[in-house]
Parts: sequence; structure tokens; C-alpha cells
Amino acid sequence: MKLGRSFEITFAHAESLILAAAHATATGHCLNRFITIIFKHPDERIRTQEALQKFIKLASDWLRYNDAPVAYIWVIENPVGVDEHVHILIHVPHNMAARLSRLTRTWIRRTGAEVCKGVARSEPIVSFDGLMGLLRYLLKGCSPEAAAMFRIRQKPQGWVTGKRCGMSQSLGATARARDNGVVAPHERPCSTKSSDGSGRNT
Repeated sequence: MKLGRSFEITFAHAESLILAAAHATATGHCLNRFITIIFKHPDERIRTQEALQKFIKLASDWLRYNDAPVAYIWVIENPVGVDEHVHILIHVPHNMAARLSRLTRTWIRRTGAEVCKGVARSEPIVSFDGLMGLLRYLLKGCSPEAAAMFRIRQKPQGWVTGKRCGMSQSLGATARARDNGVVAPHERPCSTKSSDGSGRNT
């Protein structure tokens, strides 16, 4: 099956990610960790999305094992002159943050990717303002319409094959509709897609 390609985050997807981040905060699961990963595989046929799916499953299983909620959003970027990479905003209980930092490289290795200097960065998000700033940063590759509406400084982030952004099922439209009724017009039942098992993808 031939995968689609996109050059930008659409208005609808940007709106969904913003609502997802707000929902995480409203439910007490603030996205308090910012992770950036470059998945470098010896086999160049392995796509970033495949490695990301494996990484997210490992992280999610670890969180569930420790009775922690699973809440995250992610964006893939492929700007000219820079390796394709993924940004993840995720909720991690404070008492588990140090362990997450140590496990990150282990999980990257388990995806089959190379682990070397500069492939991963993980840092805390200490305030809601900081989260909003990082969210705008993740959305910089959005459409001009989204940039104007959400006051984002747009900067093209290249072509991406397959999904270029997504979120955990806990932050998707179904969860938001159930918890507080906050969904975008395009997310209402007639147009909401089901989860693919690794999380609600946009």
C-alpha cells in the first residue's frame, strides 16, 4: 500500500493537538516532558513512524506497569538539511522522570535504531507557559491557516511520508468527548477515525 505524503500539519490536525494538550492539563496529566529523537537505522527502509510506534509502545507499557497514565502527543519533522526526527510531549510522574531519561536510549536501541551522541534529548517542562511555547514549536510546520489562527510562527518542516503527527488514545476526540465534551467540528462522531492500537493518530 502506497503511503501518502504531506508537507504541513493541517489546520484540523493542529487544532486536535492543541485540544489534546489542553485536555491533558485539565485532567491532571500535564505533558511535562519534552523528548526529541532521531531514529537512525542501518536499514534505511525502516521509517521513522515504525520506530516511533515501537518506542511509544515501550514507553506506554512502562507507564502502565507503574500505574501511571499514558498521555502524549508527537510530531515528525523532516526539514531540509536536518535528519528526520520526532518531537514528543508526554506526561511522566515526577518520581519517574529520572528513570525515563535512563530508559530512553534503551528503548531507542530496542527499536533497532543506532544509539550515538545527539540522537536523543529529554528535558522537563516546568510550567504551563513552557508547555504552550513548546506546543507552538511542535506546530511550526503547520499550514498558513493554522499559523494565523493559533498565532504560530510558521517554518516549513519538509515532506513526511505517512502520519506526521498523533496523540495517545487518552487525549483523542472520544476521550475528550466523554470527559468534558471538548472536540473540534471535524472530530465529531461522523468523522472521527478509530485508534490504530498504538494511540489516537491524526
